[in-house]
Amino acid sequence: MAISVAECDAIIDACKKAGVKLSVGYRMQSDPYTKEVKKYVAEKTFGDVHFVSSHAGYISRGNPDQWRLNKNLSGGGALMNMGVYSIQTSIYGCGANPSSVSAQEFSTRPDYFKDTDETITAQFEFPNDAVAHMMTSHNANGNWLKSHCSNGWFELDPAHSYGPISGRTSNENVISFPHQRQQALQMDDFAKHILMGTPNVAPGEMGKRDMIIVEAIYRSIAEGGKKQMLDLGNMGIVG
Repeated sequence: MAISVAECDAIIDACKKAGVKLSVGYRMQSDPYTKEVKKYVAEKTFGDVHFVSSHAGYISRGNPDQWRLNKNLSGGGALMNMGVYSIQTSIYGCGANPSSVSAQEFSTRPDYFKDTDETITAQFEFPNDAVAHMMTSHNANGNWLKSHCSNGWFELDPAHSYGPISGRTSNENVISFPHQRQQALQMDDFAKHILMGTPNVAPGEMGKRDMIIVEAIYRSIAEGGKKQMLDLGNMGIVG
């Protein structure tokens, strides 16, 4: 949504003052596979979620002067780009906002990733006693979500590419929906919100929540992996 929580607040406030709707470009929130995962969690199809693992990354081999590798332009590296997918899947794969996060940063190509983070891992704790591990990278491929529950598991692999997505469960069911353009579904959802007052599936507050987590991850890394407590319970945004 932005490169800082302060910018998120400025955007949200500007839209409120102008009396216009605001939605973040989170295409996966409109995808049927995401909705199916949320349904499993909400209905406890496989029991209580205990552990979630999520990966989001790709190998960057492009121009070393590209804007994504310039912190002044991008705000950060893999975490600011692909990391939001891992944050989101960790949250809706568990069904709650995290209460804390600890993080680590790794680099194997410091000559290329001079200004931005290459690979980050982070661990979340949730108020429902679940835990999650996420990985994001600009130098490793990752496209996966798996939730381990008290009575089984479910996974998406791939989990957040442009499609087709694929999934399966511990009871040997295949999670499958007809492929649709995610951006079209996203725009349809926002149009319905504007025209018919349906729920906003990706409000500005969701983008702000994710930036609060991003900043906490960077802060944890700067403090040697120290656990950062998160106060997200008053935001009213889960999923």
